[in-house]
Amino acid sequence: MHTSVTPTDIRKIISMIAGESGGNPKAVQPGADPDGDGSGPARGLLQYKTSTFNAYKVRGHGNIYHGWDQLLALFNDSNWRNDIHFGAGWGPTGHARYANGGIANQPSIFGEAGPEMAIPLSAVKSSRSYELFIRLLQLLQLETIFSQLIVIIISVKSLIRLSIYLLLFLRHHQLLKPA
Repeated sequence: MHTSVTPTDIRKIISMIAGESGGNPKAVQPGADPDGDGSGPARGLLQYKTSTFNAYKVRGHGNIYHGWDQLLALFNDSNWRNDIHFGAGWGPTGHARYANGGIANQPSIFGEAGPEMAIPLSAVKSSRSYELFIRLLQLLQLETIFSQLIVIIISVKSLIRLSIYLLLFLRHHQLLKPA
């Protein structure tokens, strides 16, 4: 995940796991809503709330009770190194590192076979998707061809629209009889 872990980081993470769940990946905070904030109990090794885990989970690793999935979610926090400490009581404060797509050219979640791109498909990230799509076209040297194709599509749509308006106008003024 393009991050390195020091021996101190490992000791902090082990200490957090011990303090949060006692090392039990199936641990659930007692009570239906122990914090009274409507988010339900914390779960798993690092005691993620469901909504927080969902915000940081890595694609294909969405099992809140799986230790590996929780660790990937931890490292997906852009501020993970500052968020970890010795003992219990923690929460991620950074943004999800792999939620915006991008280009990788070394093994990570993708990029193991050379440069590859991930383009987010969420409507919320549409501006980032467009930015990456344009970058993809530039990398493939298709930007000019794509731009010309867009102009052609717009022209064809305009021509079709104009034809429909013309047919409606002619029908309305009874200059064109139905077949």
